[in-house]
Amino acid sequence: MTDMNQQPGEPAAAPKNGMGVTALVLGIVGICLAWIPIIGFLGFILGALAIIFGIIAVVRSHKGTATNMVVSYVGLVTGVIAFIVSIVVFVALVNQVDKHFNERNWGPGADQSSSPSRTNQDGSGSGGDRGDLLILAANTSNGSTGF
Repeated sequence: MTDMNQQPGEPAAAPKNGMGVTALVLGIVGICLAWIPIIGFLGFILGALAIIFGIIAVVRSHKGTATNMVVSYVGLVTGVIAFIVSIVVFVALVNQVDKHFNERNWGPGADQSSSPSRTNQDGSGSGGDRGDLLILAANTSNGSTGF
């Protein structure tokens, strides 16, 4: 198969394979960076770029202007993996930070359902369960059973 515009004796133009290789490299680097909690957003960005370059490379390989169909698909898949892993690691990091701050504010094993400054529906504060227990303990220690 020779190109109609090609002069006899000239070598055929090589297909462009750069997009598939770029997608593969960006995907691999994105996967490696996605596991690092603070700079994992780079894995997210590189994964997104690998997906874009991978789609372009797959389209070019189906048109016949590129010969690296397998590399294009592998680059696309590694980009998707980097994208997903960076999202999962980010969500896990946010959950752990939230859990840490909740433990720090409430203490381990504290019941977070009752706050110390609860108010009744009429707006008067009840002081929470601790205040009720203190009043009950004070009343029973004096020998009185009523409020």
